[in-house]
Amino acid sequence: MRNTVASPSPFESEEIDKLRRYFAEFQIKLCKLRLTDGLIHCDITEQDGLTHCNITEQDGLIHCNITEQDGLIHCDITEQDGLIHCDITEQDGLIHCDITEQDGLTHCNITEQDGLIHCDITEQDGLIPL
Repeated sequence: MRNTVASPSPFESEEIDKLRRYFAEFQIKLCKLRLTDGLIHCDITEQDGLTHCNITEQDGLIHCNITEQDGLIHCDITEQDGLIHCDITEQDGLIHCDITEQDGLTHCNITEQDGLIHCDITEQDGLIPL
């Protein structure tokens, strides 16, 4: 006589699927990529549905940090010596974006408040004031 495993009932299958989805949603995922000779470092941590991503490229001087907390998105990009700096913060549905390029002399600030969009662009030495 062969050993057989009884298949779960439809009710049991539904409960198993619910448990799988529950643990998939709340499990902590850690992903770390280290490419040392290419000097790209990426750390991704997902905790309780929150995503944290840090990218650092050394000698290429690109730094990107993304943090999503409680549905809020925070993104900081800094490129040194290339002189591009971008900060994006979304709080309570409000989007704030600051871009500063020094020596390239382009400055852009965008603020969206209460559905209102404000954009200030200043280009110096390029002589285009907008």
